[in-house]
Amino acid sequence: MELNNTQLRLVNCRIHYNCENHFGQIKMLNDSYLLINNCEIICEGFNANALITNEKQCQAKIFIQNSVLENCMRFIDGSFDEIYMINCDLENCFDGIIIGGPWNKKTHVESCMIFENELAECILKDQLLPNKNIIIIIK
Repeated sequence: MELNNTQLRLVNCRIHYNCENHFGQIKMLNDSYLLINNCEIICEGFNANALITNEKQCQAKIFIQNSVLENCMRFIDGSFDEIYMINCDLENCFDGIIIGGPWNKKTHVESCMIFENELAECILKDQLLPNKNIIIIIK
């Protein structure tokens, strides 16, 4: 699905990606806005395709709030104008949850709970944890 000069709002959803027969992605182009609110997002396996992408630097914004992300690898990949993740639970999501370049103008993570079952495999990305207000819980 391509978003170009449009908005997509996903509210109260369960989203599975990287499933065996699933090839879908959300590709964001100029002046696009994606809101994910009160959703459960589950990565079913690893492949080279992220759920949310773009091909070049664009003025796109991603806003994720009040959601649970489980085993999300390669969740967001690209250069975005703004990425907000507020009041979310991230469970075992440290392997490239947000992959981007120096073109990401703002990545804001606030009031999120981060759970990681395998501390030895936990690699904290500088881009994922830019704020001091994050509570990190390791089970």
